[in-house]
Amino acid sequence: MEEYYEIQYVDQTYNGIFEMATYESCTFRNCNMESLKMGESKFIDCTFEECDLSNCDIHGTAFRNVRFASCKMIGLRFDTCNHFGLAMEMTSSVLDYCIFTKVDLRKCNLMACSLKDVDFAEANLQKIEMTNCTLTGALFHDTNLIGADLRESTEIRINPRDNQILKMKISQSELIGLLSNYKLIVV
Repeated sequence: MEEYYEIQYVDQTYNGIFEMATYESCTFRNCNMESLKMGESKFIDCTFEECDLSNCDIHGTAFRNVRFASCKMIGLRFDTCNHFGLAMEMTSSVLDYCIFTKVDLRKCNLMACSLKDVDFAEANLQKIEMTNCTLTGALFHDTNLIGADLRESTEIRINPRDNQILKMKISQSELIGLLSNYKLIVV
């Protein structure tokens, strides 16, 4: 097991350098962090802009009030990150193939994101805002979507029998995605 030393950075801007540490009120711009092991780093009130975090090992990493804008975050395993205080806003980002299994996302919002083949099984998305997202192949099973806002999102396939969808908001054009398991022919 690697030793982790508590290094803290506050109010810094980064364009590519990363080390395991606690970052508070920091901004990461145009950073290529692809496949990095982030370990038990903590990001508190931080912003990532146009960064590539694809395939990073975020086991134990904390994201507390973190904003991701126009980032590439393919294949991240959010089910292994530190869930204490998890709060994120993701805008115009690519999160394809990410795993959110059993993650409480009530303090997270996803807007205009690509969520292709994302796993939301047993996740808590209660009252989440997930608007204008593409959900091609996204898996919802035993997922809490009570009061979730999925308006303007597309490619939604949610089985109402396997998920909690009370008061979920969805665009009328996507209603067919709630009926796809019933093999109905809509004319």
